[in-house]
Amino acid sequence: MVTIPGWAYAGVGIAVAAYAKFISARKPSTALTIFFWIGLFLLTIGVFKMAMAFIAGKKEPDEERRPTGSRNSADRPSWANDYVVCPRCNAKLNPRSRYCNWCGTKQ
Repeated sequence: MVTIPGWAYAGVGIAVAAYAKFISARKPSTALTIFFWIGLFLLTIGVFKMAMAFIAGKKEPDEERRPTGSRNSADRPSWANDYVVCPRCNAKLNPRSRYCNWCGTKQ
């Protein structure tokens, strides 16, 4: 399951609250007031999530997936140490692949 980062909640909350306030200044409406409070609620959730991530020292999901630049074989999956070369396009393939990822040739 993908987690939504705090900055996304905060950004959407600011946008919704600002737009509802902007439109309600021209034409007051109860529905726009509700949207304004929903925007403030989303902003609060976003600030809370960012604060908790800062306190816990947790990285954002995208930062966790980035490679560290290490070329150590211990950091790579076991199948990445061995590979097969496609006879048609010479692409490096997983030895368990049945077809080439690039040209589609059956292995």
